[in-house]
Amino acid sequence: MEQETPTFRGHTVTVEGLKLYCRIGGTGPHLLMLHGFTLTGEQWLPLAGDFTSGHTVVIVDLPGHGGSEPMPGAFNFAVTARLMHGLLDELGAKTACGIGHSAGAFVLLNMAERQPERISAMVLIGGAHFIGQEARKVMRQERFELLGPAEREFYRRLHPGGLEQVERIFRQYNGLADNRESISTGALGALPVRTLLVWGDRDPYFPLEVALEMYRALPRSALWVVPGQGHTPLWENLGGSADTARIFPTIVGNFFSEGGREIRRKGSGP
Repeated sequence: MEQETPTFRGHTVTVEGLKLYCRIGGTGPHLLMLHGFTLTGEQWLPLAGDFTSGHTVVIVDLPGHGGSEPMPGAFNFAVTARLMHGLLDELGAKTACGIGHSAGAFVLLNMAERQPERISAMVLIGGAHFIGQEARKVMRQERFELLGPAEREFYRRLHPGGLEQVERIFRQYNGLADNRESISTGALGALPVRTLLVWGDRDPYFPLEVALEMYRALPRSALWVVPGQGHTPLWENLGGSADTARIFPTIVGNFFSEGGREIRRKGSGP
């Protein structure tokens, strides 16, 4: 596992007795970047450097992933959100922007739902407010023992704990098929946080209808649909689009700075 780069230094921060590994680089307001399940913060390294000129970028390994210790039992999004708030506390960050993919997006959404005043703006990529039947089906089917040799080696390389850690991650991942955590559309409607939804229109986990439901519920949201893409629209090594990855930092940077204009609350008039 690549612990550090010339831009990002590795840090281990203890929150509620749990050691969380993160990579930190840049200067300015804090930007928290959260990866998808079974991956690590390394997922963000090809893109994160573009944000360091205006932000202190914090790329976290979710509990149990990469260099972070696991939480006991089943993975829990609400608990992880609390840990991320604790991490921000330890780093002295009263507020932060956030970018999350998949499970990382659900964690970020939980953070905003619980302490909306701390999340100044967020980008959610293929991460919904609940786990629906489509996602449950995939989570039950994608078992580590069914992966090919190249995929197994990819995950073993990614996680420093080797096969034991990877198998534990996949047990938790498969267990998400029974996770019933959710955030209601009513709660989404009360969220004041500016939100950019980024969605592949061929996402097998969360169909585009889920993104539209979130877009209609969140009062200060924008929706970017990436045509012909699935659950990982930004990562070419995971089947995503190099063109989307290339323009992502500019679009998100403009969104965080509001691009000279505010997203109006829906229904607020011209």
